[in-house]
Amino acid sequence: MRSILSLAAGLVGVIAVHGCSGCHSEVRVETTPQPRATVTVAVEPPPPPEPVAVRNASIEGTRIRIPHELEFAVDKANLDDTKEPNKDILGTLLEFMQKNAHVTKVRIEGHTDNTGKAQHNQDLSQARADAVAKWLTDHGVDAKRLHAVGFGDTKPAVPNDTAEHRQQNRRTEFHVEEIDGKPHVPHHHHHEGDAAGAPSGSAAPPPSAAPASSAAPKK
Repeated sequence: MRSILSLAAGLVGVIAVHGCSGCHSEVRVETTPQPRATVTVAVEPPPPPEPVAVRNASIEGTRIRIPHELEFAVDKANLDDTKEPNKDILGTLLEFMQKNAHVTKVRIEGHTDNTGKAQHNQDLSQARADAVAKWLTDHGVDAKRLHAVGFGDTKPAVPNDTAEHRQQNRRTEFHVEEIDGKPHVPHHHHHEGDAAGAPSGSAAPPPSAAPASSAAPKK
């Protein structure tokens, strides 16, 4: 006697019984393997490379720190690149742009102290930032990689309560704003105010840690 029995739902197979009454029976079960589920694991892309400092510069958060301060003519945006420290600062910044091709935008910030009218300070700081950007473009840097912005006296590094503090507030800062066309988020933040794309002039180190500027001009 031969019979074909259906197994339970979910098991595909055939049971074949051979034999007769009083004989041993042979049972054979054939199953069809079910396909395994495919699991896709998302792999995070590696972080973009960090900017590389050149010469005597250092990278702190987004900021490119270069010793000393750019010196401008009093109350003007004239920038003499033949005298120190301007020659060294501009040369260092140019070399940074050349050796960090993946840095697609650097923000040049102009800052003043609070002497005089706020609008004049704003205009002066913008003109000085523009002067630095022009110097870089004149030396081969693509203008699309530069963002010049003046903040006037709105982001003091220290209180404008002494002549020394006002001197520290008269400054030009350089920040990495984009890497490979995307906002730069440093792997390790050194200063809370140095978040990508966010001007950090309002969160500066105490006076003792400010960049050396022994002969910074008056505003």
